[in-house]
Amino acid sequence: MNPMVREYLEKHAAKKQEAYRQEKDEFLLSQGLCQKIWATEHYYSEEFPQSEWDVQTQSYKFFKTIPIEVTDSEYEQMLAVYRSANSEKKETSNGIATALTVIAVFIFIVGFIVGLVLGNEGGRHSDFAFDVAFLYWLLSFIGGVFVLGFAEIIKLLHKISNK
Repeated sequence: MNPMVREYLEKHAAKKQEAYRQEKDEFLLSQGLCQKIWATEHYYSEEFPQSEWDVQTQSYKFFKTIPIEVTDSEYEQMLAVYRSANSEKKETSNGIATALTVIAVFIFIVGFIVGLVLGNEGGRHSDFAFDVAFLYWLLSFIGGVFVLGFAEIIKLLHKISNK
């Protein structure tokens, strides 16, 4: 094999292995499968970015977390368990948030129609009273936005509670 080709393939394999190791470490850390390495000094450093209050010394102790050592087969088994558990969790929609979204759309539509109707009736000499219509449109817009915003807050809270 040509040495340049061999070097290229080895470099690519090393990059792929490093990416796999980083993915594995991130997964283990996200699942809490890690251990703490404590700093000898009691001050912040980039090497030890996390802290915990020590009751005995009445000061912060700094540490870093490193993932535990697992074999590739153990990692693959953990991934399978994680994926199966997350696939069973179906994203359920929140009925209250959906109902509030429908109500907000209803407020927008009804407010627009009411503005048109009352703008035509309240006009002088059969002209369209834009000021009356605009008032109803503005009020329905503000009301609809508030209800829609409340629905979005409920959706976000529902997502957070599912995590």
